[in-house]
Amino acid sequence: MGEIIHGDYNRWANPEMLDSVTNYECYKGIYSSHNDKNYFEIDYSINRQSGVNGGIYKNINLYNFVDNHDVNRIASTVNNPAYLPLVYTLEYTMPGIPSIYYGSEYGVQGRKENNSDDNLRPCLHLADMERENIDLYRHIVKLGRIYKAYPAVRTGYYERIQITNQQLLFKKVQGDQTIYIALNLGDYQYDFNFSTHLPALVDVLSANQIEVKDGNAHISMPPFSSMIIVSDDIVNTEPDEAPAHEIAPHDETEVEVGAHYRHYKGNEYEVIAVARHSENNEELVVYKSLKDGAVWARPKAIFCGKSSDGTTQRFVKL
Repeated sequence: MGEIIHGDYNRWANPEMLDSVTNYECYKGIYSSHNDKNYFEIDYSINRQSGVNGGIYKNINLYNFVDNHDVNRIASTVNNPAYLPLVYTLEYTMPGIPSIYYGSEYGVQGRKENNSDDNLRPCLHLADMERENIDLYRHIVKLGRIYKAYPAVRTGYYERIQITNQQLLFKKVQGDQTIYIALNLGDYQYDFNFSTHLPALVDVLSANQIEVKDGNAHISMPPFSSMIIVSDDIVNTEPDEAPAHEIAPHDETEVEVGAHYRHYKGNEYEVIAVARHSENNEELVVYKSLKDGAVWARPKAIFCGKSSDGTTQRFVKL
């Protein structure tokens, strides 16, 4: 991957050179379209790069970002912190590869001052993150799970459906899979009505069902909100990960292979193995849902730790 600020990205990202380059064009478009309340700006850039009717970079998976070690952190750039979840929803669902600059998942702030980048590159401690924006962290964790679960989110083509200065509705399509993404930047409720070939829809961010009747979908969006709308919710069947600062001390509790455990939300699982990560040697618990047979893995420290609210064990042996 290459860091390219200006010019034709095809010059560097092509079969003979690099796999990807930094997408500075949309970096600027993402934050300024929110600050200026002008979704037409970012929609223009995305269509120019990767739109369904062409796109000069449609064959490149560009490296998308909203901040990095050289520019002000996004939490210090946006005019309103309520924009942050929308910013990251857009970054994760637009064409390209999303990235997170360390600490920004918690809304950490930082500006360049006196020609120095030091404020952008602080030493952070996970134990201190509980004082930061945990809701934003959880939102980004959910976005990561959605990005992994739906191929159309990762590599589907972009097609805008509706747009105003403060609202944007687009879809990502790959093969038989269609995903709708809705953004409401306004400080007021906004209703979208759109046609769909899908008989049933659900907002996978909230797990709420979407009204569909006779091929028409209706959504009412709260102020400063986003939705990722799918036909099959395969994300909300497994509990969200705990924030890193809530991870229990390593190896406090033994895990028994073959034993059944109940998650604090009620689902039951069988532990089928305790493995080690090949890169960092971290212990992982591999377990299978007794309800649908789905197999999951998570760090042993999280498996043995407390629930997200810190009030109970995450898993209890039956």
